[in-house]
Amino acid sequence: MKIKKLEIIGFKSFLDKASISFPSGISAIVGPNGCGKSNVIDAFRWVMGEQSVKQLRGKAMEDIIFSGAHDKPPLNMAEVTLTLVNDNGNAPEEFRDYAEISVTRRLYRSGESAYLINKQPCRLKDIYNLFIGSGMGTRTFAIIQQGNIGAIIDAGPDERRLFLEEAAGVTRYKFRKNEALRKVKATEQNLLRINDIITEVGRQMAGLRRQAKKAERYKQFQDRAKSIDMRLLQHYFDDFSRQIGTAEAMVKSLKDADLAHVTQLKKIDAAVEDIKLRKEHKDKEIAAQKSRRFDTQRTIDRLENEREHLNKEAERLSGETSALSQAQAELTAKTTGMDTEVAQVESQNVTLQTQIGQMKDAIEAERTGAQSLQQQLAHLNQSTETNKSNLMQLVAEEARYKNICQTASSSKENLKRRLKRIDEEVLQSAQKVSQTENTRNEADRELSQAQAVVVDCEARINDLKTQLKTQSEALGVQVKLTQTTEQERNKSRAELMALKKTAANFDWYRDGVKALMQARQTGDTSNDASPALEGIVGLLADAIDPEPGYETATEAVLGDALQYILVQDQDAGAAAIAFLHSGGAGRSGFLPMSGVKPLSGSRPADIPEANRLLSHVAVQPKFRPIAEALLGHVAVVPTLAEALSLFNKNGRVQTIVTQQGDAVTHQGALVGGSTAKLAGILTKKQELKALEIRTNALDQQAAEATTRQQALEASVRTLDTQLQQAFAEKNEAAEETMAAEKYLYRITEDLKNAKRHHEILQLEQEQLLGEESDLDEEMSKYNRALAKIASDVEQLQNQAAQSSRELIDITEQLETHNQRIVDMKLQLTAFQSKLENGVQTLNRLVEFRKDSRTRLAQLSMEITQKQEKQQMAAAKAESHMDTLSQLYDTLKHLEEEMSANESEYSTIDAALQESDEKQAVIRSEREETLDKMRLLELDLSEKRVKHENIAGKVQEKYHISMAALRMQLAQQPELQINIPDMEKELERLRTSIANIGDVNLGAIKEYEALQERFQFLSTQRDDLVKAIDDLHKVIRKINRITQERFMATFDQVNHKLQEVFPKLFEGGTGRLELTEPNKPLETGVEYMVHPPGKKLTRMSLLSGGEKALSAIAFIFAIFLIRPTSFCLLDEIDAPLDEANVVRFNNLMRVIGEKSQIIMITHNKKSMEFAETLFGVTMEKKGISKVVSVNLNDNAKAA
Repeated sequence: MKIKKLEIIGFKSFLDKASISFPSGISAIVGPNGCGKSNVIDAFRWVMGEQSVKQLRGKAMEDIIFSGAHDKPPLNMAEVTLTLVNDNGNAPEEFRDYAEISVTRRLYRSGESAYLINKQPCRLKDIYNLFIGSGMGTRTFAIIQQGNIGAIIDAGPDERRLFLEEAAGVTRYKFRKNEALRKVKATEQNLLRINDIITEVGRQMAGLRRQAKKAERYKQFQDRAKSIDMRLLQHYFDDFSRQIGTAEAMVKSLKDADLAHVTQLKKIDAAVEDIKLRKEHKDKEIAAQKSRRFDTQRTIDRLENEREHLNKEAERLSGETSALSQAQAELTAKTTGMDTEVAQVESQNVTLQTQIGQMKDAIEAERTGAQSLQQQLAHLNQSTETNKSNLMQLVAEEARYKNICQTASSSKENLKRRLKRIDEEVLQSAQKVSQTENTRNEADRELSQAQAVVVDCEARINDLKTQLKTQSEALGVQVKLTQTTEQERNKSRAELMALKKTAANFDWYRDGVKALMQARQTGDTSNDASPALEGIVGLLADAIDPEPGYETATEAVLGDALQYILVQDQDAGAAAIAFLHSGGAGRSGFLPMSGVKPLSGSRPADIPEANRLLSHVAVQPKFRPIAEALLGHVAVVPTLAEALSLFNKNGRVQTIVTQQGDAVTHQGALVGGSTAKLAGILTKKQELKALEIRTNALDQQAAEATTRQQALEASVRTLDTQLQQAFAEKNEAAEETMAAEKYLYRITEDLKNAKRHHEILQLEQEQLLGEESDLDEEMSKYNRALAKIASDVEQLQNQAAQSSRELIDITEQLETHNQRIVDMKLQLTAFQSKLENGVQTLNRLVEFRKDSRTRLAQLSMEITQKQEKQQMAAAKAESHMDTLSQLYDTLKHLEEEMSANESEYSTIDAALQESDEKQAVIRSEREETLDKMRLLELDLSEKRVKHENIAGKVQEKYHISMAALRMQLAQQPELQINIPDMEKELERLRTSIANIGDVNLGAIKEYEALQERFQFLSTQRDDLVKAIDDLHKVIRKINRITQERFMATFDQVNHKLQEVFPKLFEGGTGRLELTEPNKPLETGVEYMVHPPGKKLTRMSLLSGGEKALSAIAFIFAIFLIRPTSFCLLDEIDAPLDEANVVRFNNLMRVIGEKSQIIMITHNKKSMEFAETLFGVTMEKKGISKVVSVNLNDNAKAA
């Protein structure tokens, strides 16, 4: 690949677009120092991917962008395009079909950059791959930068090896080897991780095998412990049942004794209340007298304290008045002294101000003289600078005119070609401006659309946030409501379950009823139980259902009858009684369905239907006769008074009851009082029904609340999802907006550059149009100007010498004046400092004097106020003495009355104490009874709790009732061990289970899953090992090819070096040696040089020219063996003398037959040797421009 064209715009000193078309052969870039020649080589390096700013002779990457000139603003972009001709087909595989390959690199001042190949965006790596292995690139032997020719000699063996590797074409293999090594390292890391995972899985499998064995032992111990625990629970349940029965009998006897004590206490209480009433009356009278005495005494104490305080206040005010008078006198004396001191300071300040004014006048006079000298000096400096500037300008003009005269002849021949090319470029530039304007308008429109989308997204986000906040608040309220409803429902369910459990266990009934109904419920089929249980129909309490509010009345009438069991006939009742006798299970009443008779003499028809209790009780039809017999004669009235009135008035045989449970029996007995002692069976049944209704309602409320909560949660989730989507859309739109802004910025910059380029082309076109006719006239004009400039230069040099002598004299006079001004300024500063201190002192004294006068006025006012307060305190103390005399007389009279009342109060208190002693004796006896009863009730409660806990424990642990437990244990074989041995055995089993520790019952399934994973991971590990082996094979192959190519190239270059070196030095020897011949892949390369007639021990002893020739011999030896498509040389002939330059050029001609050579030079011999010259000039300071001349074409034309 050879260079066809290099296009530069905005790179370093190239403001305008510069296009350099390089022909084949040898081309030279010439021009004065600092005109930008080396910037062309920097442009080559930069476009080929150079990332080191140091190599580009800068400190930051933005230094390569044109930074502005005298009248030109800085640019925001630098761009270089390198066009290569693919004529030899050695381009990479993906580019071999292209006849030309263009590489473009662009950098914006904002830091953004772009790489393009054939105008298509690419990576930096793609550009590296384009040049790698071809001998061309940023750090290869094909580019020798200014000042680096000597560095080849000073380079180390490893750095010198890189040139041979590039020549051997192994750089690409080395790059692939490094990639393979990175893959090996990554694969080894993956292999280490897989080995760690396999080790961990193996460890887990070993643990799971142990856990499976442990789980089997655990199950055996658990089954044995369960069997023993169930039998122990049954034993303790039966034992607590017997203990509860005994404790209930003892509690009943103690309650009877307590009732007798309560009766005696009530009689004594009646007598005590009368005594307490008299005592309370007398106590109130004494309390009122004590209150009056206390108020009087408090008033006396207050007045005495106030009188004492007023006396002390008067004394204090007198002392403070004296102190203030003394302070007033002292302050008056100080104020007088301050007045004198203020006058002295003011006098000193006036004197200092006079001296300062005089000093300023003197300084101004000296300054006026110095200014005159400065004006003369400035005039001379200006004249000198003008002369220098004119001289430099004339010298520059002379050089420019000479340069113009040299290039004018070549410019005449290129003028027509340039005009044609400029016309085409103007047309293309106008088209590009139009296209860029259209693109910018489109980008502006896209930016507006993207910004509108962002605004729309923000509005939608705000709306969604508002909705989400509202729904979230509603959800929070609904969650609290749902939780409250759930708590109420759970509480109601717990109460309902407790009542149902109590009803199912027949805890509301006596032991006899309980035993029969439980035996019937469990289906006891023993010989004694069958006859008794077969005849049971049900419970009376289950057969009737009072209306709400009539439960108490019904229970008061039926009494113990609510505990009765309904049986089919009398024989069934007798069989049930026999069952209770045989089992010792208690007592119960029985109502035969056919044998119950109503109360004789009662007529239900005589009772109004509304007043019949049975009218308010629901009864199943088959139990109606029994209900009529028990409740048919009962009437219900609102109050006990109405019941008595009704009973005394009608004379019927009937029972009358109130809704509160107070009753008049058919015999006339009165029954009533607190309802706490009633059985409450019907009330509890009614409570059970109410709880069922309430629980169902709460279930429905909870379900509705849960539904509403779920709906709100779904709404919140939906809104949250929409909000997140809106955020994502906003972010995407913001990114699009940012991208659109960047794109618009780039297009705007492109448009500016295109317009600027178009304007430049138009100006250049206009310039070229007038250049042809003016060219001859311009040459003659410049020749005349050169003669005039030489005369002007001599005249300006004489004027500059005269101005220098005058400058020295005036400068000495000016320094003398300046020294006197400095001395005076020091004195002025001292006077001003004294004056400033005096002013500050004066201000401070005036402020102190002002404060003293203010303080004197305050002291006078305070003395007057304290004297007035002293007089008021003395007068008020005198008035308190008269009031105290009257209060002492009132206090004496109150104490006499209190003494009489307290004597009478003691008599009443003695009688009350006697009654209290009697009450205390009875209460003590009652307390003993109550303590015993409480202890028994507490013990009974504990036993019941333990009894229930056992049943609950069975239900909780084994999910069966005690009856089911009995049946289950009855089917199992008896354990031939007693209770203590069972407990010991259970404890041993629990200890064994505890010693086993945590048990994983799913260990077997987990073990199988781990085993499957272990096999999968083992397969993956084998695949990774195979992959590493394959990569190592590839690396070994690369090493073999690299070694073969490197050694072959080394031998060829070494042989060629031994031919080239004597040609350049006209003798001597040069050769290459390997530092480690046994390690061809790692060895460095030493360069052994022996110039003719010298025996060197160190390379540093070579002269600059010898180092340059040695380096050139090394580089050219490589070129002769492995010629690259092109070679860039930046002033490498600078250290050479004329003879060596000739030899250098002869070798260059040989290399130029196969390679395209572009060199920068100041040497005339090299310029003559080049086939094409490119001139780089700076017509405007800081802006480089390129012109070219083809010498071969000129020679042919001549």
